[in-house]
Order: sequence, then structure tokens, then C-alpha cells
Amino acid sequence: MMYLLGTEWEDITKRNIHTKDDKSVSFINAYTYAEEGKSLFLEKYAQYPDVIRYWLALYIDPTDSVAKETNLPRFLHIVDLMPEVDRDILLAWREYRIKLKEYQEKTKALRDSLDANKPRFIN
Repeated sequence: MMYLLGTEWEDITKRNIHTKDDKSVSFINAYTYAEEGKSLFLEKYAQYPDVIRYWLALYIDPTDSVAKETNLPRFLHIVDLMPEVDRDILLAWREYRIKLKEYQEKTKALRDSLDANKPRFIN
């Protein structure tokens, strides 16, 4: 549980998401508000690609476990708000990462079979 003091607590009580017993906010609610804050920040600075490029790339990367499919449409919308040149570069990078993921999945069986059947050398 996360405990809040002062104005933060007043903001939370106005939204009525606190528990009345211990005046704390659940971790799930805190996580939800943090995710919304990230999205709002990225959307606000979409016209400044140098500021958001790194974080936005993390969120739309299909090979990364951090990227969540549920928020993907929102992050792709933010990519659409970026200047055209930067948007095209980021989308091309995403397509490359998708193809890389597909390639890794296809070659995984071959690599596993090669590792399992390594040649044994006689000493």
C-alpha cells in the first residue's frame, strides 16, 4: 500500500478511490494513474521527438516484454501525432522489430535442435 500526505491525499479523496479504513491507495490504482500519466506526457510532447523517442520506442517494441498490447493503440496514436519524418522512422523500426521477432521464432526450433545434438569430440 502506498501512503499519501497533504495535497496528494486531498486529490485522491476528491476522486474517491481511497479506502476509508487506512487512508491508503491500492497499488493497482497507483499503477493505473502512473500509466495514464506516462501516456499524457508522451502525448503532450509528441511534437518534440527527441524528448519522447526512447520511451515511445520501448512501449511499441513487439519483442520487449515491457510493451503491453492493451496500451498499444494509444501509443501508436501518439506516434501518429509526431512529425512525419520521425513517425516514419519509428514505424519502420517497429516493422523491423516485428520481422526480427518472427525470424527468431522460426529459427528457435532449429537452434534448439542444433544445441541438443552438438557433436561430441573424443579426447
